[in-house]
Amino acid sequence: MSERALIVRHALTVLVVQWAVMAFGLADTVVAGRHSATALAALSVGSAIFVSVFIALTCVLQALLPLWAE
Repeated sequence: MSERALIVRHALTVLVVQWAVMAFGLADTVVAGRHSATALAALSVGSAIFVSVFIALTCVLQALLPLWAE
């Protein structure tokens, strides 16, 4: 398998995972929105906190990868 094909294969895998995460968020929003405005507000706050923590930890991990690779 060529290097380009391998990169495309991995990129498509990441793309499918990102679409699945977006679909999960959409389903959560639809369910919470149909329940009540309070549930939708709680989902928004929870999602904002989760994304903030997740991105911060991902950035720390990405910063440490070159150190571990040595």
